[in-house]
Formats: sequence, C-alpha cells, structure tokens
Amino acid sequence: MKKNFGFFLLLWFFLGYSQEKTIVSDWTSFTQAVNIEHKQNWNFRITAKIRKENEDNGSNCGLWCRINNKDESTSFFENQYYGIQVTREWKTYEIKGTINPSAKTMTIGAFAQNNGDFYFDDFKLEVNDGKSKKWIEIPLENSGFEKDITSGGWFEGIHSQKIKHVKHFTIELRIINHSVVTNLC
Repeated sequence: MKKNFGFFLLLWFFLGYSQEKTIVSDWTSFTQAVNIEHKQNWNFRITAKIRKENEDNGSNCGLWCRINNKDESTSFFENQYYGIQVTREWKTYEIKGTINPSAKTMTIGAFAQNNGDFYFDDFKLEVNDGKSKKWIEIPLENSGFEKDITSGGWFEGIHSQKIKHVKHFTIELRIINHSVVTNLC
C-alpha cells in the first residue's frame, strides 16, 4: 500500500507540474525563443513598436532580451524597466548587444506592469557579423501578431516551456488603424 501511495503522490506531482499555471503578479510578459548557435560574436538588435493608453506613473512596459549559453547560464540580459518612457504615441524601441561565443538561444519579448492598456507591434530581430554594415533580419514567427499570440510562436511568461498565465492580465489581438497589434491589459 505504501508503494502505491508513493507512486500516486509522485504521479500527482508530475502531472501538476506539467499543467498550465496561473499566477498572481503585478506584471506579465510574452516571449519567443530563437536559436542563435551559429551567430556567435555577431551584433544584434531587437526592435518593436510600443505604446500605452494609461499615463499612470505606476504602469510600465517595454522590451526585454535574454541570451542563454549552451551550459544554460545567462550571458546577456536587458529589459527596459528603467530605460524608457512609453506614451500614447507609437514609437519604435530597441535593445542592442553582442552574441557571446557560447550562446545557444535568445529569448526576446515584452513586459507590462500594473494597470493600463499596453500595445506591441512589428517585432524584429536583426544580426550583423561586425564586418559588414548590412543587418540581416532573422524571421520571427508572428512578428506582427497577425495570429493569436499563443498560437503563433509567442508564449505568455518568461520561458517558452509552459504558459504561466498572470491573473488580471489579458493578452488579446486588436485592430487599430488597419494594423493588428497585441494588447496586454
């Protein structure tokens, strides 16, 4: 009987961990992971258009980027939590850096914090080998959010493994001036 109880307890633990999680937080994000193993020592830039409806001082949004190495350590991390002031007007924001020699994946995304309507559109990832002035675009899936965010390459949360839905935030598509954009609210 003890063996069966232990087995069921272990099974319950693994099944519970594999399910979608809902958490409570004052911020949320969405991400997309890209393999960059063959772009070591290259420069990169990530751009996206962002705006927000709410001018509340407590609300915030922006881009973020993390590069994970082959050994799963982090070699680059930047978010725009303190670096930008998003307004009601569409503006293109950017994160730049260099891909480290042991890099494996780059996770890019956006975050939103506190109350408001936050809009994101036209994500781009571009790389440059450092020897040429030409930037090469690495295609992102659903970069302009023509499809629902969770069915088009993006994941809610900070990892691409399991969706972590944040209570009180909704991710939805909206059409604004004939463009489809992702809205976090």
